[in-house]
Amino acid sequence: MSVGGAKLKMIAEKRQSDGTLQVVVIPESSNVEFHYVDMMECEMGAKWKQSEPMVKVYGEIMFNDKNRKSTKSYVTSIFFKTVPDFSFKKDNEKKFLIFQKNHDKAE
Repeated sequence: MSVGGAKLKMIAEKRQSDGTLQVVVIPESSNVEFHYVDMMECEMGAKWKQSEPMVKVYGEIMFNDKNRKSTKSYVTSIFFKTVPDFSFKKDNEKKFLIFQKNHDKAE
């Protein structure tokens, strides 16, 4: 996704065993930050993917350019797959931003 010059990639998964949702945010450059606020599981309402599982992610995107600095509140919806185990592990957090939520508890 691209928001005001800031580019991010987001991936969402749900772990089969305990229903934990995980969102991985990968900033495309070092001048982009994402500050997680919350996530919520829901279903697509539009006809083209009616009732497909998705997660809404709430946060702020900070973009630091030489000439300007901006912060934008952001909400995005991501389709997710249910998986036996997550593709990205918490020990990879130095390269990616990893957020998890289960039973209304964010980690």
